[in-house]
Amino acid sequence: MTAQLWRKDISLFCGKYLMYFLPIMFFGYLMLDSYQVDFRAMYVSGKAALLGWDPYLNHVGVRPDFYAPLNGDDDPGSGYRYPPFAAIFLFIPFSLLPYLTAKVVFTVLMVVVFGMLCFFVARRSDFKTPESAILFALVSFPMLALIDRGQIDIFVTYLAVLSFGFWQQRQQTLLAAFLLAIAVMTKLFPIVLLSFYCFRRQWRMVSYTLMWAIGLFLLPLPYFGRSTYENFFKQLLPDRLGEVTSNLPMDLHGQGVGPYRIVQSIETTGLSSMKDFGNGYMTQIPPHHPWTLILVGLLLSVLLLIATHRCPTDFQFYAFLNMVFLFNPIAWIMGLVWYIPFFLYLSSSVSKVGLWLLLLPLFLPPFLNANGIAAYVMCIVLALGWQIPSWQKVLFRGQPALP
Repeated sequence: MTAQLWRKDISLFCGKYLMYFLPIMFFGYLMLDSYQVDFRAMYVSGKAALLGWDPYLNHVGVRPDFYAPLNGDDDPGSGYRYPPFAAIFLFIPFSLLPYLTAKVVFTVLMVVVFGMLCFFVARRSDFKTPESAILFALVSFPMLALIDRGQIDIFVTYLAVLSFGFWQQRQQTLLAAFLLAIAVMTKLFPIVLLSFYCFRRQWRMVSYTLMWAIGLFLLPLPYFGRSTYENFFKQLLPDRLGEVTSNLPMDLHGQGVGPYRIVQSIETTGLSSMKDFGNGYMTQIPPHHPWTLILVGLLLSVLLLIATHRCPTDFQFYAFLNMVFLFNPIAWIMGLVWYIPFFLYLSSSVSKVGLWLLLLPLFLPPFLNANGIAAYVMCIVLALGWQIPSWQKVLFRGQPALP
């Protein structure tokens, strides 16, 4: 019976929404023209892990095919910023492929995950999510930047949302915690979501997630050794622990980023390192002030939880997802994919005015460095609009029918 329901829901989703995924054809051209510099750092980390090398060190002087433009270049560090777990269990499979093939496979997987995220949210709304919402999300700045740079944020977002869905089933807390722990071990900052569960006094979810995360974090330790973990913490906290250093020779072998941001490497030439629409931070707080960002993030988290405490649980969680990128001191525009579940969730309930406000963070020019703050403000405004009758008449279509 369950399998039949899934087939029915998938068929309904494809029949209603599949046409609105057609712009992914443009993603193909964008991907083929881009070097995907962020995915390149992940790919190189997988190559290093496969050989048993430290993924946080730059090995380009030893192996020219370890070149990672912008993230690594000629620095001692490789530019890889994620936990050791991800280098082994997520990125080694990609490193087994030639880079041009690997980035195609990676992009296709990220588009599929985007579709799975849309299916998750639409299914929970009984497929009331407007078709236009899928289209808007697909062609928004964060999705374009994610494809151009080769980022993994949409995968981590989906893991967090899927974890939330299992947590709501109550009998699946252990699985929910495991999925959230994988998200944390992929990109660290989803650990912020534990604040949401703490606020709701879900101590089992918090404790299980921490236990899973600690276990997954230590799992590669026998393989990599202590020095790799020391370099992980150094690249995470360079001001406190010092920069990553290396005794490896440094030689780029003539590789580099030339005029018009064109990458010249031994594996491929003529691909763009990045486009202007992917060049922008999420907030105006300088990235070299991480502790200021953390303090501001804590304050904004408390205010958001207070503002949404009378809203439905789904509303609260999707709004709180936006705190993940506000804690990240180097969050670029592709990090705004954390806002997409909130956008999809509310798109069927807001008025025209509410929709304009809901769309604003997705389409503000990234060079303004304000998309993240705009997303946060929209969460607050729409949360108050859901609760204040005079605001509700303006921002919502009658009494919002939210799940």
